Amino acid sequence: MPPVLGPEWTCTWDLRTWRERLDRLVNLGASTLFIYLMGHALPYASKRFPEWVEARHPNVEVEFFQQVVDWCVDRGIYLVDVFSTTGHAKGYTSRHPELAICDREGHPQVQSGIMCHHKEGARGYCFGVIEECLARYRGFAGVILHPPEFARPCFCEACQQHFRAAHGKSLLSATNQEAKRFFMATNLRFQRSTLEALIRPQAPELRLLTFTIPWVFEKEFEQIAKEIDLDTVIVDWDYDQHEERIARLPARLRRQQQFGHKVWFMLTSGFAFSNERSASEQADLVLRQVEAALAVGVRDIIYFIGPAWWPTVEQTSYYLHKMRGPGRLGRGG
Repeated sequence: MPPVLGPEWTCTWDLRTWRERLDRLVNLGASTLFIYLMGHALPYASKRFPEWVEARHPNVEVEFFQQVVDWCVDRGIYLVDVFSTTGHAKGYTSRHPELAICDREGHPQVQSGIMCHHKEGARGYCFGVIEECLARYRGFAGVILHPPEFARPCFCEACQQHFRAAHGKSLLSATNQEAKRFFMATNLRFQRSTLEALIRPQAPELRLLTFTIPWVFEKEFEQIAKEIDLDTVIVDWDYDQHEERIARLPARLRRQQQFGHKVWFMLTSGFAFSNERSASEQADLVLRQVEAALAVGVRDIIYFIGPAWWPTVEQTSYYLHKMRGPGRLGRGG
């Protein structure tokens, strides 16, 4: 965590604050909540990875998160656990640079916070955290396996070996786009064949979801979608509110629906992400995004709050709440 954080930051919330915020979300019409239990540091007292625990986190100082889960369940909230898998792992890669993705020269990209899923140590970290959380907390209805948000693909020796076996040529001779497609597709295959196989025996009742990574999915969707099971929900995550992206949203969602996947839409708003527009302007753009999603049959709408409770949460959530009606917004509302 940064050295100084205000009370709006979620990583500072104690049990009382969580209950107050959750009740507010319910009053605003929320029916689903995504909660990250994995990231650059761990927000619980992990026995497998004690060195990666965020010692200042309130849930580490005094364990209370199961009570948060119970509070959600008692209020009918559909609770989804988010695992960032091999991404958002700066704490881990700083101590284990050999697990980080590598550039074309073979140099570990430690500051990216992204591990290569072809490396056993990275896979073991994912297994350990997921197994621990599934055993530790009960009451979740779903699990999201969050692909790594990589700007550059990996060129480590393991990736080179897998690429040559699959394509019969050197990864170093591939274009960056080819390398990105390969890294994303094999990461989704790792999720499907390995992580899902870990989750289903332990918690067969959990619904599985995955996020899109816009700069990869939007260029390569037809190529990588085959690595996503049809019963896995695709959550289209939009990071900005640019006019041209809103105009293209219906076509993008229809493209993701083409093979039969269930698609949810998650929008991002608030001054954590943009200071260019006022809260009311951002709220109007939120409404346009939601209307665009509804127009192509997407009923499950998620609002990404982010790491803190920003002022626009209240205003835009109020507008979304007003839009609710029979058959308009679904579980993700």
